[in-house]
Amino acid sequence: LRFFPDGRSVVFSRETLNPASGHRERDLWTLAIDGEREKKVTSLPGHEFQPAVSASGREILFIGEDGGTRNLYRLSLSETKPRKLTDVVGGN
Repeated sequence: LRFFPDGRSVVFSRETLNPASGHRERDLWTLAIDGEREKKVTSLPGHEFQPAVSASGREILFIGEDGGTRNLYRLSLSETKPRKLTDVVGGN
């Protein structure tokens, strides 16, 4: 769980069941502190966790794990698809 710099919302990792695969996966969500606006912001294969919010509040950095390999990703909140920043065979 991480707060955005304005203190009005948080980003967190939630585990849910993927109906297509039947497996549990972790995705990142944002939630307004008032509890009114919840939004799923990632849906990559595998797990997304350990989010960090940039000082501007416009980007989220996080770990994505697919098939046991962990890499670093960046999600600009003005876009819909995260960008993989590392591509290490053994993971980070």
